[in-house]
Amino acid sequence: MMIRTIRPKGGFTLIELLIVIAIIGILASIAVPLYKSHSIKAKMVEVTNAMSYVATATESIYIETGQWPPTCVDMAAIRSTLGIGLPEYRLSGASTQYIAAIGYIITVWMRNISNGNPSIDGRYLTLTASTVSGGSIKWTWDGSPEIDRAFIPKN
Repeated sequence: MMIRTIRPKGGFTLIELLIVIAIIGILASIAVPLYKSHSIKAKMVEVTNAMSYVATATESIYIETGQWPPTCVDMAAIRSTLGIGLPEYRLSGASTQYIAAIGYIITVWMRNISNGNPSIDGRYLTLTASTVSGGSIKWTWDGSPEIDRAFIPKN
């Protein structure tokens, strides 16, 4: 007489597969918004770097002459007056102006940041210079009220 042994079948049960799919879904629901946020922040760095170049040129002129550079109404004027080329892929416009009560303001309008999300694309970011005691210059970041404050650099 032969004794038959029953071997367990290999593979996963339906419950085990459903649990794995549920865990993957939970992880994806956490990861996707974080990825989008970090992607926007990385693109914003391009914009803030461009503004920092303009700020450095502006500050150099102020230190050398004791006066703020003239108002520039667009990116072409910034190029010719300050000698700074701005990347046009992320910026749809830029300007500079001096307002006595506020200081020297650099403004850029953004595009191609958030894949058409109106909370950032088409909005502006400002960098304002003001002189403080001792003649040093303090820069302050701000932007459109619609922009999430997490995307505006800290002062």
